[in-house]
Amino acid sequence: MSHSLAVNKGSRFHFSHQFAELLVGQLEDILDKKEVSYIIRKCDDGAQFRDMSANDYIHRSPVLDDFCFYHQTMYFTKRYKKEGHKKGHHNPDDDDDDETIIGNEKILFREGHLGKDFAYLTLMPRLKIPVTSIPEGKLCRIEELDINNENPSDVTREKRENYAKMALLMFCPFRELDGNDLKHEG
Repeated sequence: MSHSLAVNKGSRFHFSHQFAELLVGQLEDILDKKEVSYIIRKCDDGAQFRDMSANDYIHRSPVLDDFCFYHQTMYFTKRYKKEGHKKGHHNPDDDDDDETIIGNEKILFREGHLGKDFAYLTLMPRLKIPVTSIPEGKLCRIEELDINNENPSDVTREKRENYAKMALLMFCPFRELDGNDLKHEG
């Protein structure tokens, strides 16, 4: 047993892949224009920005338009620029003009992303398993959807709506609800 703990970095369990947080509730709150929790990142020059994974998805590069929130979390990770935080500073090895190629290149965020000047996405060499964080009561057991009932109760109808909304937020590529409502996508 002690040998196993040493080999598995102090854990009794060894997983084939790492995990990544998929904050579905945060994405829903941003789209519904509600207050959300976020991390404040501070740069060398004192500039600050709100760091949220939901913003990373909404303001992703057009190269990633076909990726849903789940798959972006699975295949891409956010990295932070080590230099370039100070105004007027430019790293000659950090050419941001052609960094939308998927691979070992940087994939820049679109305008509107609060950390566009300080962070970017990269393709991970190994995918991560998304661990979904869904608000309580938004995802129920399939039996509770009463699928074969054509005249469900109001409670069941609300469960169906919430279930469908969570599925669309995770697995349907989109940017915003305005003009391109998720109800029309599915």
